[in-house]
Amino acid sequence: LPAFFAEYQALVGRELRRLVPPDRDSAVERAMAYTALAPSKQVRAVLVLLTAELCRGTAARAVPAAAAIELIHASSLILDDLPSMDDAPRRRGRRANRLEFGEAIAILPAFGLLVAFGALMLRLHGVAFGAPQGRRHPVKASYLPMAAHLTLVLLAGLYLPPPLVAWFQHVARLLH
Repeated sequence: LPAFFAEYQALVGRELRRLVPPDRDSAVERAMAYTALAPSKQVRAVLVLLTAELCRGTAARAVPAAAAIELIHASSLILDDLPSMDDAPRRRGRRANRLEFGEAIAILPAFGLLVAFGALMLRLHGVAFGAPQGRRHPVKASYLPMAAHLTLVLLAGLYLPPPLVAWFQHVARLLH
């Protein structure tokens, strides 16, 4: 692999460990980290960083978007390995999430990673379309992502188990 590939993987890996720390207490959070931080090539994330550079941006600024792509991909892997889908026993050289944590637990981190992707993308939308240079306050259009994120957090509190809610609160603190 080219040298930049390993550099980009390291950038994305650090961001993923920040968003989904591996040393959390709850089974749901550990299950999220188990798949999101599993050894992988991160080809999708590297393509996001390369695309940013091709569009005259910087890879460093695109790292959150690259991590978001990895989060939604990890979510899809958990769901894909469920018995109702392809029932795969192994993923990325390890036991499938559902075999490691149980099927009931595996569904929660899959949705947790999906919502984390959405929250992160909304945050990135606010960064991309927030305050114009030289202005102190964001334009009104940027309030939509914030409102959508708060709605996700409120829904998480109403419908999700406490460990997943705690994780959403952790991500919200990181994003704001």
